[in-house]
Amino acid sequence: MPKKLHHAAYRCKDAAETVDFYVNGIGMKFAATMINHIPSTGLKAINNNVFFEMEDGSYICFFEIHGSKEPVLPVENDWAQHLALEVEDETRAEAICARLRERGVAVEGPVVHG
Repeated sequence: MPKKLHHAAYRCKDAAETVDFYVNGIGMKFAATMINHIPSTGLKAINNNVFFEMEDGSYICFFEIHGSKEPVLPVENDWAQHLALEVEDETRAEAICARLRERGVAVEGPVVHG
């Protein structure tokens, strides 16, 4: 059984917009960026990877792949593809949701998963 999550990775269209959203919208810590390098293969690629650290030391990463014509967004209205982040308490969840709404982001929740 794995010890813990190191990181989950997703595609994004714009690394700078993604940093702004997760740092200023969600309130996560920007941890690192890697440009034009894929550690798992050692290949050089035209990409920008941005990492955000969570309180438990795990990370979420987003890859902006320059020049890619592949779709980045999931299928419209596909509720099954999502990222669920746990926060300390309901007060913090409400504060994050309020910040996102102020930025014009449609927010469903917070949702309590039990």
